[in-house]
Amino acid sequence: MWSVICAAVSFSLGAQPVLAAPPKKAGPEPAAAPGDGSDVKLRIDRAIEAWRKGDWTEVRDLLEPIIRTQEIEDEFQRESALRYLAEATLLDEGLEQTERAEQAKEYITRLLDGSPDWTPPSGLHGRAFYDLVARVRSERDAQLAEACRGQLLACEADLTELNVDYRAAQDKIGALQEDLANEDVFMTEVVKRNRGLAFLPFGVGHFTNGNLGIGGGFLALELVAGGAALGLLVYRSTVFGCVRTDGFNPKSLECKADNIQEQDIPARQDAVETIRSAETIMGWVFVSSIVLDLTLAQVLFKPIEVIERGKKTRRELDAELDATEATDGSKRKKASPGERPAPTEGASPPEDPSVRLRVRPHPVFMPAGLGLGVTLQF
Repeated sequence: MWSVICAAVSFSLGAQPVLAAPPKKAGPEPAAAPGDGSDVKLRIDRAIEAWRKGDWTEVRDLLEPIIRTQEIEDEFQRESALRYLAEATLLDEGLEQTERAEQAKEYITRLLDGSPDWTPPSGLHGRAFYDLVARVRSERDAQLAEACRGQLLACEADLTELNVDYRAAQDKIGALQEDLANEDVFMTEVVKRNRGLAFLPFGVGHFTNGNLGIGGGFLALELVAGGAALGLLVYRSTVFGCVRTDGFNPKSLECKADNIQEQDIPARQDAVETIRSAETIMGWVFVSSIVLDLTLAQVLFKPIEVIERGKKTRRELDAELDATEATDGSKRKKASPGERPAPTEGASPPEDPSVRLRVRPHPVFMPAGLGLGVTLQF
């Protein structure tokens, strides 16, 4: 009996038996740090597995770091991450209702910003997710419509302002065109002068050049000198009966001395010499004036003459031009087969024959012998 009691006491006072610890329950592996490439794909795959199990918190823990800290280059991975994260955030009861809706709405907005035509796959997510997507899309459409309406109003205001400016510009153009049509136009005619006329004496070249004063002066001088020389010559021939017997030989001049006393002969000779000297002076004046006349006419020659033809308004000129074109057109249509064809459009019109001075030499028979004469034709 005592032995049994002692044995029991010894067992109770002895060391307690060592028991094996129960096995640790396997928990979720720690989330890997967000990386690139395969790490992003691995996180998305693990998040999809957690989404299938309904573990919304784990889905958020896996996807929020890569969504917030980096930009996913692959469009398919980005769309999958945002879509699953949006639904997990919307269904995670660890967040307040308002916060869940706001965060999920932000993710869906990012999806629509990337692709406005984006739509979630049908039959994969819950009804709450599809309702939120529809609400976000309708809000975006309403905002876009309001923005378009504002742009439309701005465009209409700009159009109204432009129409006012356009009408004002049209009125200004009309007023300017009216002023231009009533503007006076001074008409001039350009005439090409003939240089050959400047070789003619008696101031003809100066009259042609428009120098009427110079032409009149030379005309008077040449007429007076030539007339005086010719008058003295006629007076000497008729009064004194002087004739030449040997051409222009100075000693060939013979004058009649009939009915003249011998003592009057020296006085008569002096009178004849005086008349001959006057003839010579007038002759040289005549020839010199002609030479000076022709030389000055060539120096002052102007090849073009501008003649003023009055003034008319542009409206009158346009009306005359239209009438002329209509008349010319009807004449061309009525031209007979034998007439010269009208020049084609773009071709230069035939040149008008210019007035040319023609010089033709011809022989001249004079009492003193044979000479050379010149005929001018223009």
